[in-house]
Amino acid sequence: MVVAVQNELRHIAEYLRRVGFEVVSYETYSHPIDALVYHGSAFSFSAIHSVPSHEMGILLVCADGKTPQQIQKMLEKKIYSPLF
Repeated sequence: MVVAVQNELRHIAEYLRRVGFEVVSYETYSHPIDALVYHGSAFSFSAIHSVPSHEMGILLVCADGKTPQQIQKMLEKKIYSPLF
């Protein structure tokens, strides 16, 4: 699973790498991704339409208030988090 993570979430990106995910930078990666870990209610969802994804779309995970372990479980189980 290719997981794009916002640059501000370095501690989450490092944790996800350690547990075996392929982690890339949301701001600079331009190939298909399976999931996006973002932070903040000000995140621009309008920019997602330009992010390449696989046929099934992108799993969106808001990192606000979640531990790296909770995010790992969400990614493994492909459980969506609330958008707002």
